[in-house]
Amino acid sequence: MNATTRSLHSQRWHRLAIARAVLAYGILPNLPFWIGLSFVPHTTIGLLNLDFLVVALLSLYIKRAWSTIILVLVFFVEMLEVLPSLYFLSEHDALLSLKYIILLSWYRTLMDALLLLSVAVAIALLTEYAAGKTWLRYRRTSTCSIVFLVALLAGIRLLSSDTSIWHRDAYAGAKFATSSGSHLIKELVAHSSQSYDSTSTQEHVPSATETYLQKTDPATAKHGAAHNLVLIVVESYGDISNPAYANWLLSPYFQPGVTRRYDVQLSHSPFKGATVSGEFRELCGLQLDIPAITSVSFFAQDCVPAAMNRKGYMSTGLHGFSGQMFDRAHWWKAIGFSQTLFFEDLRNRPGIKMCSGPVPGICDADMANVIRGLLLAAPRTTPQFVYWVSLNSHLPIAISTGSSAVFQCNQKTAVVQDSAICNWMGLIFTVNNAVANLASDPNLPPTDFIIVGDHAPPFYSKPRRAEFSPTEVPVIYLRSKQ
Repeated sequence: MNATTRSLHSQRWHRLAIARAVLAYGILPNLPFWIGLSFVPHTTIGLLNLDFLVVALLSLYIKRAWSTIILVLVFFVEMLEVLPSLYFLSEHDALLSLKYIILLSWYRTLMDALLLLSVAVAIALLTEYAAGKTWLRYRRTSTCSIVFLVALLAGIRLLSSDTSIWHRDAYAGAKFATSSGSHLIKELVAHSSQSYDSTSTQEHVPSATETYLQKTDPATAKHGAAHNLVLIVVESYGDISNPAYANWLLSPYFQPGVTRRYDVQLSHSPFKGATVSGEFRELCGLQLDIPAITSVSFFAQDCVPAAMNRKGYMSTGLHGFSGQMFDRAHWWKAIGFSQTLFFEDLRNRPGIKMCSGPVPGICDADMANVIRGLLLAAPRTTPQFVYWVSLNSHLPIAISTGSSAVFQCNQKTAVVQDSAICNWMGLIFTVNNAVANLASDPNLPPTDFIIVGDHAPPFYSKPRRAEFSPTEVPVIYLRSKQ
């Protein structure tokens, strides 16, 4: 073999080594997300994350241990794009939510974290093994190749859209090539400059509560006498497209004991965001996210609890989980609730039971009984505004005897064959049935009810998620005939 042949042979092999490394960094770290794209709806990630190629570039100049660590970190940043969007959260909201994880089931949280870490480390090690070491000898050529490829992919992305490589639309589907890292930085910068110092700078959104108050003044509802008002935000109560399923869920409100005492009206309300956003929508009529919980003093007087207080109402907020979650114990008081009752305050009361799940807490049926006690014990001269955020239907659904029994889930005779949706329906029905039983209590003073979902249930699979409206939640009004 002469010198020329050896030179050509050498060039061929070093080009193959570089191509092998680029393919390893371009394919393997993205592979789990490609698989996820076939299941996860409207994900915001791109088909190719350019950050993985940037790690390949860095690995030419740093020790392999450091490049492995950086690859794991980039993998987690990409995960931060996927998981929050499933729960209608932005990356910024997800980061702020991390401090509340300790309040959840520590065992489940630890197991989930270890699973994600194991996957990330395995992918990182597999990527570097597949890339090999031969290409590291050709640092200059490898650098030029990666820089050219990143520039080419970014150029294709820019030419194929009027948005930048770090902008994603959650409902537009996956883009071709994106950068999770730069998108995260952009997101954090945008939120850091967001101001909540005036309601005039916030986005007003229609709500079930606003619609009710525009038509009815509970302070003079019937014969000049004040009605109590109960506002219930039901966790993950989305607008299901199957009319038969929807009617089954609503059936408790059309029992004779309810229809004799109430005018029952059904409606829908738009939603955007997760549970806290749903709370701000119903309580303040504003489109706000988790960062706003530290700035509620700027708009508190325009929220429903403060307005009801000015009408002489006693305002009470209830939740079956810890008041530390999303600092509800603080910001609920700040927007006007005279009294708040959380898990810490209720767990030792007689008749209170615990229900398991991703967010374990007091059973929703027992919380409805707490409301009954408040309304019956209150002086008739002091009308009550009671606000309750339900808990047990939080996803992922914890399948139990209670959730399965209503519609005979997991049995051949089940009316709903999809087990996850069936158990979700069982939990929603339990809440609606508990509220209907509360409303039909003949000893209850004149009381109006507003029952509204916070957001659609965040199922992971596309077919299940497609069963629900991505923009609306159901609303039930019970207006007392007394």
